[in-house]
This record gives sequence, C-alpha cells and structure tokens, in this order.
Amino acid sequence: MKVQILFRYVFLACLFVISSCLKDDFNKLSDSTWNPDFSFPIVNSDLDVNDILIQDNSPTQIGINSDDIVEIIYSSNNYSKHAEELLNLPNQSYPFPFSLNTANTNIFNANSAIGASVIETVSTQCAYNLDSQLGTTARLDSTWLKAGKLRIDFNSQVPQNSVITVSIPSLIVNNQPFSEIVLLNNNGSGNTSAFLERNLNNVILINDANESFNVNYSIQVIRNNGASIPATGQFTSTIQLQNLEFSRISGYFNNFSMPVLNDDTLFVRIFKNVINATTLNFQNPRGILTFKNSTGLPAQGSVASFNGFRTGASIPLINISSIPNPVNISPMESYIGPPFQTSFELNGSNGSNIVNTLNAFPKYFLTNSSVALNTGSTSNTYNYLLDTSKVGITSEIRLPLDGLTVNLLVVDTVPFAISSISKDVEKALLRLNITNGFPTDGLLQLYFAKETFNALGQSTGLTVVDSLYENGTEAVLESGVADNSGIVVTPVQTITDAVITALKWKKLSDASTDKIIVKAKLTTYDLGQLIVKVTEQNRLNIRIGAQLKIRKNF
Repeated sequence: MKVQILFRYVFLACLFVISSCLKDDFNKLSDSTWNPDFSFPIVNSDLDVNDILIQDNSPTQIGINSDDIVEIIYSSNNYSKHAEELLNLPNQSYPFPFSLNTANTNIFNANSAIGASVIETVSTQCAYNLDSQLGTTARLDSTWLKAGKLRIDFNSQVPQNSVITVSIPSLIVNNQPFSEIVLLNNNGSGNTSAFLERNLNNVILINDANESFNVNYSIQVIRNNGASIPATGQFTSTIQLQNLEFSRISGYFNNFSMPVLNDDTLFVRIFKNVINATTLNFQNPRGILTFKNSTGLPAQGSVASFNGFRTGASIPLINISSIPNPVNISPMESYIGPPFQTSFELNGSNGSNIVNTLNAFPKYFLTNSSVALNTGSTSNTYNYLLDTSKVGITSEIRLPLDGLTVNLLVVDTVPFAISSISKDVEKALLRLNITNGFPTDGLLQLYFAKETFNALGQSTGLTVVDSLYENGTEAVLESGVADNSGIVVTPVQTITDAVITALKWKKLSDASTDKIIVKAKLTTYDLGQLIVKVTEQNRLNIRIGAQLKIRKNF
C-alpha cells in the first residue's frame, strides 16, 4: 500500500546516481577520444519495509500489530510548557539589623579583660512565596532546588572581634540543617564587613505554615582592645536568595495554569504525494488520542474535533462522540513515577468513521483540544510540580498495511541538474532489474522539466521538455504473488530498460532541464481484487546498471 514511497526514494535516486556517475566519468575521460560502450553497476539494494518507509530524522514509526501486519504510525504531541518555564522562583533580599541586648552590652563594656566575651542569639523570619504569580490562596511548602545562590552580607559597628554562627533550620544541605560561621575581625576601627556565599544545588528549602523560614544568628563578641561597643546599631545583615531553580516543589497551587495550544497538526506522510485513486481501502486504521499529565495536580481535557484535510478535497469529518467531554486526567501517582495518561481509540468498531476519512487520503489531521489543571478554588489539596511537569495530548494515526488500492496516482517533483553533466552523450541505457516481494504493481513515467521565473524571481511553474518513456508509462514493478490471505508467497522479477538518445540528451541539456516530475500509478495484487497484507518479511531487491557511450572531440 505504501510502495509509492519507493518511487521517490529508489527510482529517483537511481537517476541521480546515473547523473553523478556520468559527471565523474566525464572528468576522467580524454577530450580527444571516442570511448567504446561501457557498462557499470549503479545500485544493488535489498530493502525491507523500514528501508522504504523510514527516512533519516523522520517522525514516522513502523510497528507490527497483533496480526503480524506492518503498521505505519504517525503521531504529534501538543504539550504545555514545562512547569519551570511557567513558574519563576523570585529573587529575594531580606535586610536585618540586630544588636546585643542592653544587658549584654553593659556587661561587655564593664569587663575590660582581654578575651572576655558575651554570646547572644537573635532570629529573623523571611517570607518566601509565589503570591505574585499564583495569588494569595496558593501556598509554597517545600522546594527542592537544583540551582541558586544564598548570600548573606554582614556589617559590624562593634570595634571588637565578633563570631557569628548562621543557621537556617529549614534549609537542608546533605540531610543536615544549614549552618555556617562568619568572622568579623575588628582592630578597633568600629566598621567591619564580611559575607558568606553558598550554591544551593541539591538543597531543600522548607517553609512553615506562614510561608516563611527562620534565619538564626548566634553572636559572640570577644574583647581584643579597650574600646566600648555602641548601645545600638551594632550589626546589619542582608540575606539574599538569587537565581533559584527548582527540580520539585510542593504545596497548594491554586490558579496555576499550563495552557496547551488548541490546534495541533499531524502530517500523514503516506499521502504526501498522492493526488488521486480509483479505489483506496485501508481495512483497520485507527486514531488514538492520549491525554498526559506529569504534574501532581488533577487535570481535565476535551477534544472539540479531530479531522483530516487535503486542499481541494472533501474529507469526511470524524465522529468523536465516543470520547467523553470532559476527560478527567489524574495526577501522577508519585513524583518518581511515569506520567499519568488515558487514551481513547477511534476505530470502525466503536462508531467512528475514521476508515472513510483515511480512505480519502487526507494529508494532515488537525486536533482541536484543550487540557487544563483542575486546582480547585480552595487551598486544601496538597500538590507537587516537577521542573519537567507538563500536560498535553498526543494525536496518533495507525495504518496497518492491509487493504487494496486501484490506480493510486502518486506525483513528486525533485531537482535534476542536467547542466552539470556533459552534453556529449551519444547514448545512455538504464536497466532496472527488480525482484518484488511486495503485493503492489507499479507503472512509472518521468517528465523532464524546466522551472521558470518572473522578473521578481518568483516561480511561474514548470515547463515539461520531454519524458523518459516514449510510449507512456512503463510497468517497472510487478506484484509478488500472494496467497488467498493476501500475503506474498513468491517474489516476482521484472527487467526494464530506459534509453536516452543523443538527440534527447541534447534537447534536455539545451533547455537547461532542472526538475523531474515523477508519476507512478500503483495497484495491489490481482488488480486490486484481493485484500493484501504487508508483513515484515516483504523485501524488494533492486539492481540497476548503466551502459553509456560518450563522445569527446579533439
């Protein structure tokens, strides 16, 4: 059924190989001799289904269904952005002035002994939330950080040495609460600065019920000179959280949305070059729509339409009534588990008319859908988000290669740079020796054409200069012999020759031919009377040789 791809990726390639060989051999020949006819092989390929249907970097997939029939799979994903692109952890700066209490200040000033010290503990509470993005009903509980920086700047007006131990009980580093020591050495000048700075990768920040965390300072002032410390304005600090990135966050995320584009286009490449058919009949095609959720929040999805299109054609609209509206999509069960997904299949047995739609060979499908997080109106549900969390819908078309086709007309246009090949070709003979294990016959014609342009450099179309075969299409592919179940049991060999005369070659060269239009007409085994099946055992052997006669003048 999909052998039209063969004509693009095999027969055209063969002609290009000839062009390349001609150019290379002309470069090796003397300009002053007649060369005798010479023959050389060009292609000797043994192809299976994957070789014929799959190109490099192609999104097309090949599978084998439960009936051992080759199945072509086309899919397209319509996802929201990742959570890390939608939620930004804000930078924060928390200034905090602090001093020893009056009693400790008086005790220190009254004791002039070098080495005497006092110790005091102070705390500040730092609010950290996502209210500016999600509203005041949201609550940020715990944040697993994969990047960021903590910086605390200190300034001391105390003309003595000070040791400050900074601890943040809810900042967990290596399974331990964060704690660091900062030294403020003062020689009596009364003004000293210091800072600490730490990377926050692989760190957990835990908020309390008020979306805050505490920073505790244990301050030890040690006398190293006779100066007194001031009663107030002794210390200041500025706590900064910078460039934070999360790997996971938990809390209540009311009003958080992950919008998904309404329209998503899925290209059905099997029909890219198809323009007509007397009969085209896939037996068991399917459409599959899959909702996916990799967040820790429930979601809802809906599909307004899933329809095929082809310019200038009337394609039956697909009946999607078997898909509920809305679709309830559960959250992921665990942040380390797979995304939750729920699928709905459209096929001929559940009321869908997708068979009729696909048999009209649409070139693409358009999915009109939406997915929205269902966060509720109150902050009473505990949720989580990963940095990679997203919601979306995957549209899929699965085409098992069983069915029949009559006079499926395939057209393609490709470059053919004849100007890069010598004009002095006396005769070119191309021989195709094909052993076909697929259940499809093929007629082929190639038209050599010249693309024309207007004064603005815009293409005005193609002008056909000549064709490869003088008497119309040529039967270059004969179907393998199939049994009653439609499976090929005996491959069939076909040998065909194509001749390009010196006159035709000159005509093509003088016209600066730069395109080839390929027309192939395909019909399955037994003139399309038998439902055939393509299996992974089907193979196509292609051997191509060329015989050339080239003249060069002194």
